[in-house]
Amino acid sequence: MGIICANQNFESKKSNKIIKDQSLEAIDSMKIKSRQFKCLCFDSFQQRWLTKEYLLKLDKRIEIIDVYDGQILRLNRKFSALNDEVFDNLEQIKYLQWVGKYGKNLQKIAKWTVDWNGQILQTIGGYYSESGQKIGIWKDLFKNYCSHVPVFQEGEYYSEKKLGRWIYIYKNTRIGGGVYKEGLKTGKWIELDEGFFNSKQVTYKGEYNQKGMKVGIWDIWFNCGLNKYMQNICKYNVYSGGGQYDQEGNQKKIGKWVELFEGFQKYAQITYNGEYNIHGIKVGRWDIIRFRDWMQTLYKYKEIYSGGGLYDQEGSQKKIGKWIELDEGFWDVKQVIYNGEYNMNGLKIGRWDVKFRYCSQEPFKQIGGGLYDQEGNQKKIGKWIELDEGFTNSKQVTHNGEYNINGRKIGIWMDMDIKNNRTREEVEYDY
Repeated sequence: MGIICANQNFESKKSNKIIKDQSLEAIDSMKIKSRQFKCLCFDSFQQRWLTKEYLLKLDKRIEIIDVYDGQILRLNRKFSALNDEVFDNLEQIKYLQWVGKYGKNLQKIAKWTVDWNGQILQTIGGYYSESGQKIGIWKDLFKNYCSHVPVFQEGEYYSEKKLGRWIYIYKNTRIGGGVYKEGLKTGKWIELDEGFFNSKQVTYKGEYNQKGMKVGIWDIWFNCGLNKYMQNICKYNVYSGGGQYDQEGNQKKIGKWVELFEGFQKYAQITYNGEYNIHGIKVGRWDIIRFRDWMQTLYKYKEIYSGGGLYDQEGSQKKIGKWIELDEGFWDVKQVIYNGEYNMNGLKIGRWDVKFRYCSQEPFKQIGGGLYDQEGNQKKIGKWIELDEGFTNSKQVTHNGEYNINGRKIGIWMDMDIKNNRTREEVEYDY
């Protein structure tokens, strides 16, 4: 689930003095090339990864400057011309520095370790050969390593390729891994979800063929973090999911699958249940299921929303007809769903309602929505009530106003606090 923030080559130590002495305005006055990138930022309140934007700037002194929300996050004085460094989350941009030696051709050589927020992690890293290739035993950072994801990968490199058994380590405990052959995964593996963190301890268990492709049955497991008795319940298919990949090595999902909601975590234990055709395309009915009420009974363990909907049978993976969809940020304190219709081309048309409930014991109530055009352009038209991006139980704010026939906001739009029944702000849009 990670997002590549940059495809730039750089290595350095932070220069706190430069960051302190140079204002953002001074940097902007230089001849600087800049590009905007997306990265992941972990939201502790929502307990999920959010996508944020930041700037990467390259000035005339070949310094790389990362800027986020108007603040300089790091300033790098050197960079490697040969090796790409990929940063997938905001904490890595702010705190991660690899420390080691360069050879004559700017290739990494000898031992390299990690400087994380000013602290050297002595046990992390490994060795590079004189030609700049990783060799021997390495302890690497997990792709989305940060304070919420203290996960490492440990194993052996030979000429830059992973070899033999590699393991995942979380809080000093081995939680997965498998075998590499010539840099390809092979045989049985337990993998971590790319969005793995404390409240989303999700792993995938299955098999790779000799070409490094998933085949056969793959199971999805979630460590619900309860006591041992409850973990055993999880073991017996209450929390398991997954399905089957084709045996031909095309890594296509086929048949019935139970997949995780994009925002799946401890407080949003939601799955999508449906079927793939032989071409790996979703078809027919897909249901949304939320697990809850574990302590009440072993038999009443799930709640099925009258939700989900149909995909076309032609294999275009288009949503058709009536659907109930979850807000992408759905969790315990933001239980929001959208109810409406797709045309035969998979585009929203007509009335779409926004519904919300304060807790699972209450029914959903309509709090917003509006019309999409019937021509299939998926343009909002007429009066709409939309949710604020930060909408939660404690911040029940909506934006109320009107769209013209071209799908553009017009006139007065009001920000409403529906919990306290008051207007927060008014914004006027040009016709």
